[in-house]
Amino acid sequence: MRYVTDPNSSSGKNLCNIWNWSDDGGAIVKCTQKYLNSGSSVGAGVVSRRGTDVDAFCFADRDYFVSESTIVPRGEWTRIHDNQVVTCSGGNGDVPRCEIKLQLKTAALLSQTDRSNRNNRFTAEERRPGLFVHYGLDFGITGGIKAAFTGIVAVVVSPRGNINSFKNETFLEVHFTFETYRSALFDAVLFVGGSRAEYDKLERQVRLLHAAREVFMHFKTYLIDPRQLRKMHFSILTFIPLITVALAGDCTKIPFIDRYYCGRVINNSKYQMRYITDPNSSSAKNLCNIWNWSDDGGAIVKCTQKYLNSGSSVGAGVVNKRGTDVDAFCFADRDYYTNGTRRTKGQWTRIHDNQVVTCSGGNGDLPRCEIKLQL
Repeated sequence: MRYVTDPNSSSGKNLCNIWNWSDDGGAIVKCTQKYLNSGSSVGAGVVSRRGTDVDAFCFADRDYFVSESTIVPRGEWTRIHDNQVVTCSGGNGDVPRCEIKLQLKTAALLSQTDRSNRNNRFTAEERRPGLFVHYGLDFGITGGIKAAFTGIVAVVVSPRGNINSFKNETFLEVHFTFETYRSALFDAVLFVGGSRAEYDKLERQVRLLHAAREVFMHFKTYLIDPRQLRKMHFSILTFIPLITVALAGDCTKIPFIDRYYCGRVINNSKYQMRYITDPNSSSAKNLCNIWNWSDDGGAIVKCTQKYLNSGSSVGAGVVNKRGTDVDAFCFADRDYYTNGTRRTKGQWTRIHDNQVVTCSGGNGDLPRCEIKLQL
């Protein structure tokens, strides 16, 4: 392989044709090409101080894949970001396959160190399971859960401090209160039920409910005791649809906050696009061949095609009330890319309500569309 650490440097000795140089497309930039032999690696990764930073790579003598279906011609460079790691494999006549992933830092002491001493504070780097308890807890359940974490130290969170079980027979030391905890401190959370009558009062559940919302919105793994769930005036379905697939042509309500997700497309390319807001509608006037219609594959559905000129956008995005919701898009007269994968002209790409598409490219280049979550 070859790699560079100085793209676009005035002192670069070579030229690199980088297909994904920017959101506007590829570019040929000055660089200093270096060699990476089979079985070797380069780049510091996630470190405590700056090290070697690889910016792009290629195979000079053969084509290679950068995803399951995207093949890059030999000698054409692929740019990577500082938070990415590339692993390439293949040989004996096979085309090399390179997998590009985010670099996630692994905590060396993840959930393995006893931090019950309050002066020995742990951080998000050493996060562990959290047990959220309330007055009237059932220690039989709580103790059993703690014991189940063999070799792992679970952290206890309560409303205000150390508490007794509902029978007052066991004292439970608490590490955080609902005011001092942060979701980032936990890799998983369990909400433990109880039996005491006061446990059932709604006013005593408000802080617990806030904790459940924060944990869920931060995409943490969680378990909730069914008894406690009922007292929180929620059904389990309330927590599930953070991002759901709405009916065609409609936006999706975001749970817990007064906002809606509506699919959005931004056309920064030099070419006209098409979009639809009514896929599979019985009153639609056209047909759309949507390659990713469902988990089972593509489908040809009825639709009403609309035009989106260069420099325009459509779709409400994240809003206070329902607006225009884009459900699919395409380029009718030329092939285009979606997140690095080439699509055939006239082939439609479906998007979900929580996604935004930004397309760029022009002057002979194929449009490149990036599909991201709307945050």
